[in-house]
Amino acid sequence: MRRAGRLLHLLAGRRGAEMLVIDDVDAWAGALDEVAGAGAGTDLIATLLRRARRRGLSAVLTAPVPAHRWAAQVDQHLVLAPRDPADAALAGVPKELTGSGWPPGRGVLLTPRTSVVCQVALPEDAGAETWPPPDGPVLRLRPLPQEVALTDRPATPEQPQRIWLGIGDDDATWVGAHLPPGATWLIAGMPGRGRSTTLATIGAQVRQRTDVLMIDDVDRLTPAQVTRTLTLLADRTRVVVGAAHPDRLLNTYHDLAARLREADVVVALGAVSPHLTGVDIRSRLDPDPEPGRGVLVEGPRVVPVQVARPDGVEAT
Repeated sequence: MRRAGRLLHLLAGRRGAEMLVIDDVDAWAGALDEVAGAGAGTDLIATLLRRARRRGLSAVLTAPVPAHRWAAQVDQHLVLAPRDPADAALAGVPKELTGSGWPPGRGVLLTPRTSVVCQVALPEDAGAETWPPPDGPVLRLRPLPQEVALTDRPATPEQPQRIWLGIGDDDATWVGAHLPPGATWLIAGMPGRGRSTTLATIGAQVRQRTDVLMIDDVDRLTPAQVTRTLTLLADRTRVVVGAAHPDRLLNTYHDLAARLREADVVVALGAVSPHLTGVDIRSRLDPDPEPGRGVLVEGPRVVPVQVARPDGVEAT
């Protein structure tokens, strides 16, 4: 449902002749609520319907009866086989058009001014006319792979500080970020979500650098380990890439944890508090993701990603 929610969000901001078809809009709204929070799915679809006409978007929805919460936001409402008087009245079907024994596809088409009985045409009877071709590129959100090999990453010798993380974003291409001197990166996730693998992915690309400090399980360091680490970080040009349990990091009180809570780049492997990411990432997360699936947050940039795995490293 991450891609479904993203599609609706992008359509709400586009202009041009396009068509959106949603089968069982109530199920869509409920599934989006589980991803983005209670009521978020309904609000997103309702916002899109309100903007549809001026955006040049045509929308076709199906819904179980009663569908009055959607009917008020569309131009035409086809009520199929309105048999129950109460449901028909809620839908706006005149009493005299409420019937029984109607064949499949028979219903009442409601517009702001008319109510007529009609029979839905079968596809072979609908004629050869089709939706006009798009004016520009088709909006397509590609699925992310479950496995990505770091050896397949692009070669960028002109950008030595560029770190590739994996395949991500709407077009499922390689994504990454810059790791300049003095930067701080946080890899946050629950155990088993791929924190150590992500550290290994980054570490494989910084082997020639002497300014990068890689730290796993920051929230479990002993006081002596924290002291030694902070001594190394007295050099402000040093880079810190730290991995931690997100909830425990929020309740860890030393200078290293404080630095990671204000990281320049966050790789969130699962649900992570906005106190760490700076933004709500729920709408960009996959529900029940596989290890290595997460979100790259770099300032206002928030993109889903499947983290690549170096050779010889098992996903952990």
